[in-house]
Amino acid sequence: ALMMMACGYQQDEFAVDYATAVCQLYEDCEVLTTVAGYESRGECNGAVLVLVDEAKGRCPDYDKKVALDCVNGINQMKCQGVYDNAWPQACNQVCPDGAAQQSPLDTGDAE
Repeated sequence: ALMMMACGYQQDEFAVDYATAVCQLYEDCEVLTTVAGYESRGECNGAVLVLVDEAKGRCPDYDKKVALDCVNGINQMKCQGVYDNAWPQACNQVCPDGAAQQSPLDTGDAE
């Protein structure tokens, strides 16, 4: 896997990498069109990008290193992690001011 340097890891790059990593994992684990509810990889990428992009505007304390850890963590996840909704801890800390990145599968109905 290609390791990027954290020093110049901008939010736009993170958004693209995050969406790619999440949707690749969904596809590999065969939940893309079922549990995640996307019609295609492209639709997934677009939807996840929008989520991350919306959070970006509310994230003055964006942490480049944590963002990199989040994407690398997703790239190393196994399918069981997806089924258990066990996303890398770093993904909740990319934006420490409270606009945390929730699990992409979290549609908000859970209490």
